[in-house]
Amino acid sequence: MQIDFVKRWLSRILVALTVTAVYLYGYPSATISYFVVDLFHVAIGIVLTSLLFFYIVRLLRHESLLARLGWISLAVGALLGIVLIKIGTPLR
Repeated sequence: MQIDFVKRWLSRILVALTVTAVYLYGYPSATISYFVVDLFHVAIGIVLTSLLFFYIVRLLRHESLLARLGWISLAVGALLGIVLIKIGTPLR
């Protein structure tokens, strides 16, 4: 029951991250809406990462090999996002 709840929220958060990523990539401008969407993207990414790393073992236990690869890929991407939050992404 709890894993279904977590899976449902992870998928909703993943959709929100995808939509905000498309906006951030497609419309890079120094506006207030861009700043708000950027902060929302970072906050939701942190929430996704924390949920994912707390429940990754339980998620992997009952999934097929392909689903396990997907969850592990998502976890690696989340870890990369946290690293980018930490070190920053300067434009050079």
